[in-house]
Amino acid sequence: MSVPSLSTDSEELNSGVKTEGSTAPVFADLTTPVSDSADNESESSKPKRKLSIVRVFSSLLIILSLIVILTGGLFVYNILTAASETTGGAEGNLWNLLVNNFLPKDFERIKLKGEDEGRTNVLVIGYDSVAMLADSILIVSYYYTEQKMVTLSIPRDFYIRDGGGAYKINALYPFAEQRQKGSGAQAMADFLSRELDIPIHYWVALNFQGVKQLVNAVGGIEINVTVPFVDYEFPKDDYSGYLRPAPSFEAGRQYMDGDRALIYARSRHGNNGTGSDFDRSRRQAEVGAAILQKLQTQLRSGEIWNINSINALINSVRGNLKTSAEVKEIISAYEIFKTSFKGDTNILENFYSINFRTGNGFLCSPPLDLYGASVITYCDGTLGGSKGASKSREQARQIARDLLQQAKFAALREASVIILANRSNKTAEVEKQLQGMPVGKVWPADNFYRYIPKATGEEVIRIYIADAKLREQFAEASKGKLEFAFELHGPIPAEKYLTPNNVGADIIVWIE
Repeated sequence: MSVPSLSTDSEELNSGVKTEGSTAPVFADLTTPVSDSADNESESSKPKRKLSIVRVFSSLLIILSLIVILTGGLFVYNILTAASETTGGAEGNLWNLLVNNFLPKDFERIKLKGEDEGRTNVLVIGYDSVAMLADSILIVSYYYTEQKMVTLSIPRDFYIRDGGGAYKINALYPFAEQRQKGSGAQAMADFLSRELDIPIHYWVALNFQGVKQLVNAVGGIEINVTVPFVDYEFPKDDYSGYLRPAPSFEAGRQYMDGDRALIYARSRHGNNGTGSDFDRSRRQAEVGAAILQKLQTQLRSGEIWNINSINALINSVRGNLKTSAEVKEIISAYEIFKTSFKGDTNILENFYSINFRTGNGFLCSPPLDLYGASVITYCDGTLGGSKGASKSREQARQIARDLLQQAKFAALREASVIILANRSNKTAEVEKQLQGMPVGKVWPADNFYRYIPKATGEEVIRIYIADAKLREQFAEASKGKLEFAFELHGPIPAEKYLTPNNVGADIIVWIE
């Protein structure tokens, strides 16, 4: 049965209120005392005046009550309709979510899928409602014991083999939709579950209009832009040309409304080295974290329970979002979120993100002529979804299985390490142990005898890491991994000479 539009219902309900509020008896009471002149007023008429005033106020109270009831009914209807349109089963009552925040009572939530195993995985798909291509593919994992959230970005150019042939993974969503409407998200969840050997407990599919409305519904977000860029090839909404003026983002923390946040997340042709699919995945994770942080702030202040805020959130998802979760599971997820990030806990301090990207040892970009386009495959040549053993696929699965531990050292895994020594006896040992660390690249030890004095006794190993976050990750990851003693420092002192090809290293190991 089709559901009438919200605007139509509002008009009908408002017209109903107006008709009931303008009945003849009410206005007769309102006008009768006014028509009596002061000269003709008698003592016997005064009680009648009082009676009329009482009736006037009673009538007004009835009218106001009807308006409140009808408005509240429309609000509840709006919520339940959104729940029915959006969720998988629409079981339960979303109104319970509101009641549990106003009526102090014990709330017994249901367990979510994966909770007993300590981790719930949700596939989040951001898609273009015109081409239906999955522009953003994220696996969001919540770890219950640690109370931490991790996102894993899957590159949209990852080349896969499916029943329909070989193509980029972003096309899996529309191909499945063509075969059976409404099956795109589940098809992608099933594929990634098989490919990464992890369960996908729920999925959420959101189009770009929904992203804009959601950001606006929470009042905009703040993002710290680490790398400034301009995108001269960002398309207009109707793809009729490029957006002008070209979107540009300065470095630093800044406010973004829905339109700007979506451009920041979707940009693919930014300058200053920001045009890669991996950089875009990073920015999409930043937008997601910023939305969660804003929701956390509004939960603490109670602002989110303003009726206008609730309506804005509901309207942002209606027609834009679908999920396999049922209403009672959404309520439980909300309760977990509220409990995990209450008090002074900052969600960003418990939010990690990691990208599947080329250069990580298991994903590579083959020559353009091999597949006729820029794609990503496993480095051993295997396509996603292909049968048979694959060492590269197993590496990807290992990260997905142990996502939290891997994500903790995400920055460290992309760091480059150089070892500078003067014919040190410990060099080979240091190099071997560092290669067992979760770091990106350990360059072969450089004989730096011109600049490092030869040790006359026990060698001293100093490790210089300028970036504070990277230094913190290194300190944690090295516990139990490095058997040699070392001093951990910040930026390398100016008096220690570095050749030009060593200046860009993230981690400098200096042995003397």
